[in-house]
Amino acid sequence: MLIRESNEADIPAIVVLLKKSLGETSSQKSIDYWVWKHINNPFGESMVLLGLNNGQLIGVRAMMRWNWQRGNDSFNALRAVDTGTHPDHQGTGVFSTLTNKIVGLAHDQGINFIFNTPNSKTLPGYLKLGWIALGKLRAGISFLPSFLGSDSTTLDALADFSCLDDLCKHWNSLHKNSHHLFTPKTPEYLKWRYLNNPVINYFVHSDSTLFLAMYIRKRKSFNELRVAELICMGNKPVDRKKVKLLVRQWAFKNKANLITFAPQIKSWMPGLKLNLPIGPILTTKKINLDFPPFKCLKMGYQLGDMELF
Repeated sequence: MLIRESNEADIPAIVVLLKKSLGETSSQKSIDYWVWKHINNPFGESMVLLGLNNGQLIGVRAMMRWNWQRGNDSFNALRAVDTGTHPDHQGTGVFSTLTNKIVGLAHDQGINFIFNTPNSKTLPGYLKLGWIALGKLRAGISFLPSFLGSDSTTLDALADFSCLDDLCKHWNSLHKNSHHLFTPKTPEYLKWRYLNNPVINYFVHSDSTLFLAMYIRKRKSFNELRVAELICMGNKPVDRKKVKLLVRQWAFKNKANLITFAPQIKSWMPGLKLNLPIGPILTTKKINLDFPPFKCLKMGYQLGDMELF
């Protein structure tokens, strides 16, 4: 098998291969989505390797670039995401060969670690390749009984991005002092992740003191409101009240009785709240890294940092 890095001319063939190997129900597979996800990512273009057999594309392995920070230390990471093998070549080692090749390239490029949240089918493969499973991510859940109805007070959502740079810098500074491992936020990241997303319609509120992004996930028997991102200047009661009102309004409008959110913003959410290990399993692989084991680290993630997209 010939292995080479991909270029933009390969994208149509990559999309076709992903559809053949994975179908079209598990996730979005289109040229526009691939470009948004792997080319326009503000952390940098993804690392993508292709496997070819007699000129035919038989495998693809993509890892997104991602940044994390702890205190004053910044870490370059890869996020293992899209992978596919042609049905005629599945079970022949294409996945492991391409993955090991990317790990080698990541080491040479000074990447600190790789992380991802594989499903139950792909988890064993990663563990065989040296990934470490850290357990299920915790998420907050809140129940809003439908009989409570909506608050009589209403609040119009704003789309004022003029202060977003200052807001991100202040939020990053707060988290830097907490010594949690977190994804530093920038206006470029937030606009890419939530405003320009081609597959998820986010409700976004942005003003001088907070940025809020959430969306509706339609389940079989109920609607879930997922709060993907909340960035704020501090912990002011007026802002907490504003967020609770916006969340409640959006949940009521979309008949969502369940709200999910990152554990760190529990006090900002309305309803009856719990904090449970109900998220996907987080796995990591150290490449060039000196800080303590991940199990010893406190993580300050948002759901938007960790969910599949």
